[in-house]
Amino acid sequence: MRNGYRHFTDRFPSRSLAAVTAIVLTFFVAATGQSAASEEPVAHVNGVTIYQSDLSCAVEASLARKLLSRQRYEENQGSDNDQANNEDALNNLINIELLYQESLKHRFHNLIAESEKRYQIEVKRLGGEDRLAATLLCNKMTPEQFRKVIFRNLSINRLLDKMVYSIIHVTEQEIREYYELNKGKFRKPESVRIRQILIKVPSKPDVEEWHRAQDRAHMIYRDASSGADFVRLARRHSEDPVGASVGGDMGSIQKGNQQAIFSTMIFNLKIGTVTKPIRSHQGFHIIKIVSTTPSTSKTLGEVKPHITTLMRRQRASEMIPRLLSDLKEKAEIEILKDSTRYPVPRSQ
Repeated sequence: MRNGYRHFTDRFPSRSLAAVTAIVLTFFVAATGQSAASEEPVAHVNGVTIYQSDLSCAVEASLARKLLSRQRYEENQGSDNDQANNEDALNNLINIELLYQESLKHRFHNLIAESEKRYQIEVKRLGGEDRLAATLLCNKMTPEQFRKVIFRNLSINRLLDKMVYSIIHVTEQEIREYYELNKGKFRKPESVRIRQILIKVPSKPDVEEWHRAQDRAHMIYRDASSGADFVRLARRHSEDPVGASVGGDMGSIQKGNQQAIFSTMIFNLKIGTVTKPIRSHQGFHIIKIVSTTPSTSKTLGEVKPHITTLMRRQRASEMIPRLLSDLKEKAEIEILKDSTRYPVPRSQ
């Protein structure tokens, strides 16, 4: 192995390997813990040891990802789930170690320079070396260890580019067929363009304040519904500073947008309609329907990049397990349990 590579391939404390590592394999956990000679080993992969803290950190990262993806916390509880989480996390760590070891055999060009470039990008993004060091310290990681993590990820990604993604080809015919079969997924929802006048109320209004705001909103509504220029009324009366400056223009709201408090009612109104004041926690909203756009299908040209990416990912998800299976066939893998060694099945 060349000298430049040796610096990056020495074993090192790797607590944040998954926390900082963004491997394209979204189904792999890449988090490991602080490895030390005094720690209990849980597995060996071609002579490289995975420690209990590596596994614990990987499990934590896996559970955190599940919670962030809105899975209920209760689903992660119980001894059966704990056992499954441990087994999955260990298998993922073994998979990543195998990919990394394989990537080193290819000695990909310019990895060290590219790693340093990525490192400097993070330094700049976080506002300097000191800020980066402070951020890494939260994960008990040094800048030097972070450089090695970046190198590790780039090396694995290069391997996947060579062994998987470079040989995936999606034809125009396949894209067209996918589009025709899934047209329902590629529809632009109905939308309504609106203008708004907002009369605010304090965060904790008393009854009198509510009534004053309500009376003012109704007065403006009477003017607007009688034909007064809505844009001029918005500029004069709206207490939404951004909206008032553009005549109350709120842009378009797509059907199904749960963020808009009035979205459930505006799609049943005709163009030109002015609503009676709608009450919210902000105050009172007077809405005018400017235009409507019916639901339409996106063209093949609009969705072609999305379909291509989707199909490539799907094929990669089928090819990567086969690559791992081949690597396991050639590897010496042992897991350690209660001081007894159990070989990991070489094809999973």
